[in-house]
Amino acid sequence: MILKLILVSLAVFGVYAWLGGFWRRRFAFEPGYEAIHLVRTRDDWRIALYHYPAASQRYETPILLCHGLGANRFNFDLGPDVSLARYLQQEGFDVWSIDLRGRGSSGRCARGERCSGNTHVFDDYVREDAGAAIRHVLGQTGATQAHWIGHSMGGLVLYAVLQGEEAESI
Repeated sequence: MILKLILVSLAVFGVYAWLGGFWRRRFAFEPGYEAIHLVRTRDDWRIALYHYPAASQRYETPILLCHGLGANRFNFDLGPDVSLARYLQQEGFDVWSIDLRGRGSSGRCARGERCSGNTHVFDDYVREDAGAAIRHVLGQTGATQAHWIGHSMGGLVLYAVLQGEEAESI
C-alpha cells in the first residue's frame, strides 16, 4: 500500500514537473535590457531603471520610458515582437525604462525582502522617482537632456516634472 502511494506520488510529481518545464519553455521571456540600475531617491527608496543600450547609437539624447498606474516596465517590453523599448533601441536610441516606487523591482526593501507599510502618493513619483531617474540617466550617458515617453499616469508624471526643477532636463 505504501509503495503504491509512493509510486503514485512520484508519477504525479513527474507530470507536474514536466508540465512546468513545458510551459516555461513555451512562454519563456527573454529580457531585452542589458542591465538593471538600482537608484536611490532622496527619501531612500530604491528605483529600478532597466537599460537598453543601442547596439549602434544614432541619437545622443537618451529616452526614459515611464509606465502607467498599476503597471511596470512591461508596459514597454512584453517580448521581442511586442516592445517599444527594443524597437527604439534597434533604431539607435539609448533607452531606459523605470519601475516607479512600489512597482516591479522598485521598493524600499533589499532584494528578496518583503516590504510592508511602504505608502506613497503621486507627488512622490514626481518629486523623488522622476528626478532620481533623470539625474541618473543623464549622469550615465553624459547627455544634457532626455526624452520622456509616458503611458497614462507616466505622461501625467511628465506634465508635473515639467513644472519643477528637472524641467530643463527634458
